[in-house]
Amino acid sequence: MLQQRIDDVTKSSFEKRSVYKLKSTQVLNRNIGLYNEAQLEYVKTELRDFLYYFGYVHNEHDTNNNTPFFTFDDASHQARLQGYKGF
Repeated sequence: MLQQRIDDVTKSSFEKRSVYKLKSTQVLNRNIGLYNEAQLEYVKTELRDFLYYFGYVHNEHDTNNNTPFFTFDDASHQARLQGYKGF
């Protein structure tokens, strides 16, 4: 009886939850202007693998990417795409 109540409560709480949908007018990188060019270059060079891993890099094969904040056009770009959204 207790297990049935636990199942009922957890089932109903998951059904009520909904995923937040982004507004079409919302800009995800609206604060990028707070960083100067040197800071952005530092992120691009020192955190490059993380940018690929979390999908913050423009990928022409991923049309559903909402977070392509950085673009790389060098020779290693295609090789690094193997780690794209690696989570």
